[in-house]
Amino acid sequence: LYRRHLRASDAEADLPDGLFRAAILRDAPAVAIGCIAAVLLSVAPATTVLLVPVVGLLVRSLRDHERLLESRRDPKTSLLTYSGFRPQAAAEVARAHRHGRPASLLFVDLDGLKSVNMAMGWLVGESVITTLGRVMREQMRGEDVVARTGGDEFCLLLPDTDVAGALAFADRLRTAIETT
Repeated sequence: LYRRHLRASDAEADLPDGLFRAAILRDAPAVAIGCIAAVLLSVAPATTVLLVPVVGLLVRSLRDHERLLESRRDPKTSLLTYSGFRPQAAAEVARAHRHGRPASLLFVDLDGLKSVNMAMGWLVGESVITTLGRVMREQMRGEDVVARTGGDEFCLLLPDTDVAGALAFADRLRTAIETT
């Protein structure tokens, strides 16, 4: 129910799991402390002063946690950043080794973005990056991991994908980007 409420109130159609957990971590303790404060206020108003440092520490801790989660998502593309990609990729590669399954890693470098920025302005360049992120998300499977690792550089990890599958995917992705 809470996830549905967050999605309905969020501008995007879906809320990434990490951000959903951050919202739960942010809101649930605040509601609990609010309830405790209401009870304390009705029973012994002077004791509510004791909650001030607890609330301050809680808010600071939750803000730090949200910043960490936000640093793992690129704001322009909603893709992972390198710091978000690295632990997921390491876990997926370890799983592939453990089960003897293939995994492929693709690097994508967008050619000519600097000239787009210089000729048409950085807002157009940002639009190109945002659109590229959307196209990549549309082409990926649920288990694939994709990240924006630099200004115009992306990294894609394709679990259970051999070289032939990775080449076929890369060609489909290139076609989707080209037609977009």
